[in-house]
Amino acid sequence: MDVGPNVPTREQNYCCWRTFLSISSMIEIEVEMDSDVLAAESTSNAEETIAEQIEQIMEIENLEEIWRIQAEANDEMEKLLNSEILPSQQVSDI
Repeated sequence: MDVGPNVPTREQNYCCWRTFLSISSMIEIEVEMDSDVLAAESTSNAEETIAEQIEQIMEIENLEEIWRIQAEANDEMEKLLNSEILPSQQVSDI
């Protein structure tokens, strides 16, 4: 049965179909690889952000400790100054 020059044979159709499936599979793999790269980049960015936030928290905790020590030192200095003022006032009152 001669189907003419422009009509593909069953073998040609099968070959085209296999080629289409092969190309389709390669495109799917490429898309998955791109998705994997994007996911890896996203994870890396998230890890960097978390590391930066942890560093900032540690800096804040260090500042809080410094402020607490300064506040305690100020309280102690105020107590000492008040204790020195009271005896001199008592002497002048006598």
